[in-house]
Amino acid sequence: LVTFFATAAAVALLMTAQSCSKTCDPGYEGSDCKALKSAKFIGNWAGTDACDTFHYAYTFTNVASSSSLMNISISNFGGFGPALFVTGNIDSTNSSVIHLTNQSLGGLRTVTGTITLTNSTTITTQYVVTPATGSAQTCAGTFTKQ
Repeated sequence: LVTFFATAAAVALLMTAQSCSKTCDPGYEGSDCKALKSAKFIGNWAGTDACDTFHYAYTFTNVASSSSLMNISISNFGGFGPALFVTGNIDSTNSSVIHLTNQSLGGLRTVTGTITLTNSTTITTQYVVTPATGSAQTCAGTFTKQ
């Protein structure tokens, strides 16, 4: 009987140890929690957008945000100019996705959508540009890290 309880306790301890996982601080990931979630997005990305009424190629640049480890600062998103920056928020449960939520594109336009890392050198975009007046444009694109 003692052996039975000792064995049951050992199995329970082993199952508990195997189910443990480390929770990283916000903005970090990896087995050692030292990799910045934003690092995989940093750099220049070149590609083409296909929107409702037009297609065009451009390059945008992602840099780490100074305000939060969970943000990315994006220059020239949507090809709206290199002086224009929008802020993307890294998804809290899927660090391969950046959300753009009602970000100003200047000229009374906003953008809402996602940027998704599909592998280490490719991202896709899906977003809607909404002007103050007129029709919104839905766009999707594929971009390669330069």
